[in-house]
Amino acid sequence: MRKECIVKFKNGKMIVNNSKGIYASQIQNFYVIPIETGRRRVEIIYLDSNNKFVRAGISFNGRGGQVMNPKFEQFMKRLIKFMNEGK
Repeated sequence: MRKECIVKFKNGKMIVNNSKGIYASQIQNFYVIPIETGRRRVEIIYLDSNNKFVRAGISFNGRGGQVMNPKFEQFMKRLIKFMNEGK
């Protein structure tokens, strides 16, 4: 099910839509799926609080033929910093 979401990096966690969030150490893998010009989907595989694998996806919609998507680029920079530094 797809819905608008807000992603925050706060207090050492990645938080989506006011959830309790996950730590960088919980992320097991992530990958990017190019959908079409300017549209991308980031799939994140992580361990939940019950130590079970979960897959979550975040989609970024492009605008009219844009090759680069600024929101996607900003998110990826922030996600990689979070993965490296845990904050």
